[in-house]
Amino acid sequence: MKPEPRIQKLADAIEALLGQGIYLSKETAHFLESTCGIAQPADLARALSQPLDFEAESICDMIFYPDIIQQERLEPAVQECGALARKERDMVEEMLAASSIEAGIFFPDIDTPASIPIPGEASARFVRRLGLDRQIDPGILSTVHERAGSPRRAAALAVRLRNARFAFTENRRVPVETFLTRMDGDDPESMALFDLLCRVLDGMDDRENLYDALMDRKRRCVEMIQRAEKNRKDLDKQPVEALMMRGMSIAAINEEETKHEMHQIDRIALCLYGQTEHATMMTGETSPAIHTGVYKKDADDLERVIRILS
Repeated sequence: MKPEPRIQKLADAIEALLGQGIYLSKETAHFLESTCGIAQPADLARALSQPLDFEAESICDMIFYPDIIQQERLEPAVQECGALARKERDMVEEMLAASSIEAGIFFPDIDTPASIPIPGEASARFVRRLGLDRQIDPGILSTVHERAGSPRRAAALAVRLRNARFAFTENRRVPVETFLTRMDGDDPESMALFDLLCRVLDGMDDRENLYDALMDRKRRCVEMIQRAEKNRKDLDKQPVEALMMRGMSIAAINEEETKHEMHQIDRIALCLYGQTEHATMMTGETSPAIHTGVYKKDADDLERVIRILS
């Protein structure tokens, strides 16, 4: 059966993307070298020669995995096509498998790629990981395009929503639209804040309030920092072996990253609700929420508010 034009167009876009080459990150290249002994394009070509063994299948699974940049480049075509039913997605997978795509795999700092025929199962897994069956709420998508400021940023925001797992229920849809409307898109941290917002929404119960979920996450950050501080005091008195023999766990956290997440939570809460809980909760004391009203980027100094709360 001949596919619909929209299905064909999407399959063509994915094939074109894969045909343009795949660029390995430094982390992926380091893993291939340290774990599999693959340091050069020729090594990879030999490792992925047919028939594929278990290790080669694992390497394919890692290499042919859509990253954020690839998803952002495909997002306009994905939106134009619309959400796919399972049978339609299967059709895209079959079309790509039948195309016998050959991709250039580029290593960091090496100009000549490895030329690899993409196995059908690898291209199928690539398609499944694109979230083609996820329908982004039309109201939110409209807000994305109205507020993004550029097609590239609109695609980046839409990909975050496509990769998220939460349903677009009222208690999730409204805060997402509010955040997109109020947050300054020129803020260099705005995309990181949106990433965190989506992660918090993913972890919420269907009827849970977002503000409560944000404050719960902040309290967990506080508890981790308090445990790390207690560990430091204990380690000043006894060696780590003695503490472990007593059954005490040693908190392994990055305190700077944890404190930065608390800062980000405050920014999201102030943006959406004009309030957040004071940092004195780190001492275990109960403090009222700090109200600043709805944050307006043109009228308020958000960094000043954050410093007050720190």
